[in-house]
Amino acid sequence: MARVVGGIGQDLSGTVGGFSFVNRNGSTYVRALPRERKESEWSDKQRQARSGFAAVIRFARTQKKQVILPIWNKAAIGTNQNGFNLFVSTNRAAFDFQGQVGDPGLLHFSTGHLPLPYRLSATVDAQNPGSILVSWANQLDDSNFSNDCLMAVTYTGVAKALVNTGFTRKEGKATLQRPSPEGEEAFLYLFFWNKKWDRYSVDQAFVV
Repeated sequence: MARVVGGIGQDLSGTVGGFSFVNRNGSTYVRALPRERKESEWSDKQRQARSGFAAVIRFARTQKKQVILPIWNKAAIGTNQNGFNLFVSTNRAAFDFQGQVGDPGLLHFSTGHLPLPYRLSATVDAQNPGSILVSWANQLDDSNFSNDCLMAVTYTGVAKALVNTGFTRKEGKATLQRPSPEGEEAFLYLFFWNKKWDRYSVDQAFVV
C-alpha cells in the first residue's frame, strides 16, 4: 500500500479506476484492487489460507461489540490499522486451514499497555471443583493501578460474554465460578482494565 503525499489523490476516498483510496490517521493510502479470480485459479494452499482468513473475519464480527470497540480500537490509535484489523491479524494464528480454531490458547481478547501482574495463575480448586482459584503478584504499588479490574472471557467452542469479576489488582487473588462442567475443557482468558475503561492489559489464557 502506498501513501499519497500530495496532489489530487490526497482528497480521494473509495475506489477510482481500479484503485482504492483510504483515509487513515490524517493520511491517504492507495492500493490497486485485485482482479477477480476464478475458483479454478486458486491453489489448495491459497484455498486453505482463504478459509482460515474468512473464519477469523467471522469470529471478529462476533467480538466487535464485546472487545473490539472498547479495547482494540483504542489499542490501534497511532497505528496504520483500525481495531478490527488489529484484532484479526492478532488472532489469525489460532485458526487452522479448515477455518477452525485449531489452538484456542492462541486467541486473544485484550491488548494494551496496562501491565499484566507477575505470576498470574488460574487453577481448579481441588476441594471445590466448581471453582477456579486465581492469584497474582501485584508488582505495582502505585494507587493509580490498585483498583484495576480483573476481567475474564471463557471459550468453550464459542466465546462467552466478557465479565468483570469484581476483583481488583490490589487483592492479589480471586475465586471464579468454573465456566464448564467438570471433565469438559474450557479456556479462561484473564486481563485487567482500569476504572476509567481507557487502559487495558494483554490477556493470558489458561486451560481449566
